[in-house]
Amino acid sequence: SLPSPPFKCLLLNGDIAVSGSWDSSIRVWSAPYGVCRLVLTGHTQVVYCSCINPSSTRLVSGGGEGIVRVWNLHNGNQTATLVGHSQEIMCVQCTEDLIASGSAD
Repeated sequence: SLPSPPFKCLLLNGDIAVSGSWDSSIRVWSAPYGVCRLVLTGHTQVVYCSCINPSSTRLVSGGGEGIVRVWNLHNGNQTATLVGHSQEIMCVQCTEDLIASGSAD
């Protein structure tokens, strides 16, 4: 079934649902079937936000540790770690070519 709390953020994008959790994990769901397709680990603190690029190939997530992580949505591999903030990432947005993040710093 689709996620139930405690999750911190929830993103719906067509047939994909993404939940970011207090336990620092991200789950990628098949929204129509309620089946978890991927569990992504790498953040060390709560996941506050996420976005999916327009072609639905990449997931971008922001965590409490102040790091933005980029994931391959097909296989779940982390493809990039973006540093530069000193506080938690509160929002992320992405296009095919750009990633923007907002932080409490």
